Amino acid sequence: MSDQWDRHEVCADGELLPGMRKVVTIRRQEIVVLNVEGRLYALQNRCPHMGVPLAHGAVCGTMVPSDPGTHVYGCHNAIIKCPLHGWEYSLESGHNVFASEKVRIRTYEVVVEDHTIYLLTPKKIG
Repeated sequence: MSDQWDRHEVCADGELLPGMRKVVTIRRQEIVVLNVEGRLYALQNRCPHMGVPLAHGAVCGTMVPSDPGTHVYGCHNAIIKCPLHGWEYSLESGHNVFASEKVRIRTYEVVVEDHTIYLLTPKKIG
């Protein structure tokens, strides 16, 4: 691991089973760690629209670009939806699905080492 990252213990890997979520606070920032079908994601626990906790949002897919008059569902379990107004964000990148590239939530790297889940954050400077 690089000297650029701080490693924060989240929990034992057996404590965050598929479908579960855990909110942790690091440097006064709430981060939600999700296990989606065995894949771990971490993102800020706040929708930039109105500050609602995303930990309560549905993990789902969304409608994807398609031919006029057709509706195609895609991105299965790759989206988290804000529980208040339905804003959708990519679990992978944090970008809002339908807004400009400027609207996004922060994402973090998650690693599993020695049966423990860790969250990586940029090293605090100063």
